[in-house]
Amino acid sequence: MLNYLRVKNFLLIKDIELNFSAGLNVFTGETGVGKTVLVNAMKLLSGNLKIKKELLQKENIDIQAVFDIENNEERKEILSKFGFETDELFLRVSSGASGRFKFYVNDIMVKKETYIEIASGILDIHSQHANQSLLDPKNQIKLYDHFIGLDDGLVSYKKEYNDYIKLRSQLDHIVLEKESIQKEYDFIKYQYDEIKKVNPQPGEDEELRKKLTLAKDFYKIEENVSSSINILYDSDNAIITQLKELLNRIETLSEVDPSFKPFADDIRSFEEGSFDLIRSLEKLNRDDISDLDIDNIQNRLSDIEKLFKYGATLDEILKYKEELKEKFSLFDLSQLEIKELKEALVLKRKKVVELALKLRIHRQKNSKKFEEHVERELSKIAMDGVKFEINIKKYDKNEDRYLSSHGIDDIEFVIDTTNRGLFPLNMIASGGELSRIMLVLKELFSNNDTVETLVFDEIDAGIGGETAVFVGEKIRNISKIKQVISITHLHQITKFADKHFKVEKYDEDGTIYSKIASLNKKERIKEIARMLGGDKISPKTIKLAEEIVNSDNNS
Repeated sequence: MLNYLRVKNFLLIKDIELNFSAGLNVFTGETGVGKTVLVNAMKLLSGNLKIKKELLQKENIDIQAVFDIENNEERKEILSKFGFETDELFLRVSSGASGRFKFYVNDIMVKKETYIEIASGILDIHSQHANQSLLDPKNQIKLYDHFIGLDDGLVSYKKEYNDYIKLRSQLDHIVLEKESIQKEYDFIKYQYDEIKKVNPQPGEDEELRKKLTLAKDFYKIEENVSSSINILYDSDNAIITQLKELLNRIETLSEVDPSFKPFADDIRSFEEGSFDLIRSLEKLNRDDISDLDIDNIQNRLSDIEKLFKYGATLDEILKYKEELKEKFSLFDLSQLEIKELKEALVLKRKKVVELALKLRIHRQKNSKKFEEHVERELSKIAMDGVKFEINIKKYDKNEDRYLSSHGIDDIEFVIDTTNRGLFPLNMIASGGELSRIMLVLKELFSNNDTVETLVFDEIDAGIGGETAVFVGEKIRNISKIKQVISITHLHQITKFADKHFKVEKYDEDGTIYSKIASLNKKERIKEIARMLGGDKISPKTIKLAEEIVNSDNNS
């Protein structure tokens, strides 16, 4: 619901602030005072940016509004998508002389596309030349289905339909994967067989290189190991023997002169290191490197190194081998899975079509009653003889492309106002007729439509008398469920107002502006008297206006 609106420097409006009520908010005033300017500001605020730049004033435009969206779950869901969690929505559009707009949501600047998605449809504006939501067949089928009680049936259908779409998506994915694998199957098989034939083990290449080095240096290793052990341990003048003798003598000296103790520690450490060296040499000597076959090692290493085109390391090659194996498995499994999915898809589609046909029957069953109701209501507002129909487009149940989230049919409201045949609503030539049709449909769907605020811009043009009374009653009925903002010339609508605003012109330094004031009861009576009698307000028109304002119909 729209709680507050401020419009500054927009067309004829210099600066106005308005507070709205729930129910019916009516704007009246003489022709040309700028009532429709207010509607254009609302259009801009709700994301309709088709305002001619030459109509904009040089000063900065600033349009702001506050909406109560506590009970509007659909709007809150849209806001949540962009990170806004709130029960109160503040929208703002501003512009400089260049005509480039800036957009704000809850005081945060956002991109134009984001703003349009958030603000679009928050005000459902109807005029002689612009009607919004009900012209779209996608909205028509939603509202009609809700009106005839198809909600539960649609829930069951959509569950089966969504399951069907998921199955179809899975099948499409697997078929694509299979086709992709099939194209490279032979190449994959060649790569996998090549790696499998060599069958390298983790770290094997490093181990082979180490063995090859040992085998090539066998004689050099054997001679040096033997000589080193002999020098350290086995000869008469072995280093270990000499170190022990030296250690004994230095330790004896350190007892006399403690300054020699660090030298004794150094000799002891060197002795321990010598023993570590001896152990390493003996281990190398024990390894049977004499049995290593250089040719076999080189051939095996060559086979492994040929595989490095599949990876920079042996670990990468082995990982690639497993990936190839998975592709083989996928190819084998996909054959079976495709068969099983196709069978499941046939059964699921059968169920979906069965439910879709039930939806079709329910729509057809209720269409005549609905059409007659619309025609009857249209006849009350000077549209007697108009023919209204629901065109249910029944598609072939065997054509998958026709299945959708609402069944296997489309719906479009069509009407004949001139005895020249039935046409979609958006092809009706008369803006006044279209507005009245919208009014009838809005009344029918007022409990089902998620839009909380409706704006009617002079949809009463060209009607009067009893027809005007019916139009006023319909607007009053809608305002009991929705917030309504109506710009009107008819007292038959004005009398139902919960809040009455008057639009007037004034001159400021040679420039004409519009001003808007909220009227009290006395001012309302005077304004309705003007609407009844024009500029010449007599005691009789004042009395009649008082009766209108005080009438029981205004309860």
